[in-house]
Amino acid sequence: MDSGAVSAEYMFEVDLISMTRAQNTLQNSLGASQDDRTTWLEVSYPWSSEAAGRQWSYDGSLANVDARLQIAREDALQDGELYGWRLNGSLTGFGNPTTNQSAGISFDGGRYGDGLMIKDTTRAAWSVTIPAAFHTSFWFIPSHVTTCVIWRAIGPDGLLLVGYDSGTGMFFLEDHLSRQVTVSFSIAAEDPICLGVCQTTSERRLFVSRLGGDVESGSAALAPVGQLTSLQLY
Repeated sequence: MDSGAVSAEYMFEVDLISMTRAQNTLQNSLGASQDDRTTWLEVSYPWSSEAAGRQWSYDGSLANVDARLQIAREDALQDGELYGWRLNGSLTGFGNPTTNQSAGISFDGGRYGDGLMIKDTTRAAWSVTIPAAFHTSFWFIPSHVTTCVIWRAIGPDGLLLVGYDSGTGMFFLEDHLSRQVTVSFSIAAEDPICLGVCQTTSERRLFVSRLGGDVESGSAALAPVGQLTSLQLY
């Protein structure tokens, strides 16, 4: 294990019949110092003077500081995955999706790096080929709590969209016939929320979880809306 490494890989043979427990160990430390606005222009006294005997770095308090360690996935598609986006300063995705709308684009702090800041004037969309049965997940961090559409996928025969209703405190997965799958889930501004959508040949499910919390879900016996050809974030 090398100090300062940004990525690592450890491989070993396992027997799929037996249970295998893995553990990741990360060593870190935290330090705090008080803000000191003294400048060198203000330090006009001799080094041997009484004033120079001051403490040059004042210790701060760590009482309200907490570190949360997380492991980010490698920037690559895994087997069976069609597309992926980091949105870390760019609309470019993995799997060669074609960006066909790009207006009012800006980026701000997200899950691991920057993410797409979606405002009233934002238009971000890609041409994709997503089969009728699929699953996807993504992170959503609201700057404030309001009723909104977060994610939309459209095809020639229908559409699916994910949104939040601040009046009822529910996330919803809705199709072009206004049929909904809902999950009751209260949120607060700056809450990192993970959303998941799963469509099988006979069932549609919506998953919601906040960082470090339990997963809530809802489902309905709904058939696919068909192939999806456009993905929109607005």
